[in-house]
Amino acid sequence: RRSERPRSGRGLGRNKARIDPDPVNFCVAWRGTSGCKKTGPRIQSQDRACDKPVNDNMSGFCECKDAEGSVEKVEFDCERGRAPFQCASTCKEMVRKKGMASKLTKAEASRQESESE
Repeated sequence: RRSERPRSGRGLGRNKARIDPDPVNFCVAWRGTSGCKKTGPRIQSQDRACDKPVNDNMSGFCECKDAEGSVEKVEFDCERGRAPFQCASTCKEMVRKKGMASKLTKAEASRQESESE
């Protein structure tokens, strides 16, 4: 009979850390990429929780999820001298700006509608 456990190097692996999302700040996680490029191949071992600092020698993206469930990325290349940040605050700011843009768009639509009457 075959064992139900995955062999070493296959399946989930023992070193994969669980990263819990931070819904209060609309953050899923930091997703690491290689080559100092925000669009580089993903490196799961460099993923981080929302409250962990992201340093200037790291590339990847903050994976954010707004209240409606839309997933957005805020991407970063490596950038020497960039101040460390946390995805929790980055996602919260992105959702705030997106919400403001949405409100402005609705207000603009209402204004244009009233002008055309």
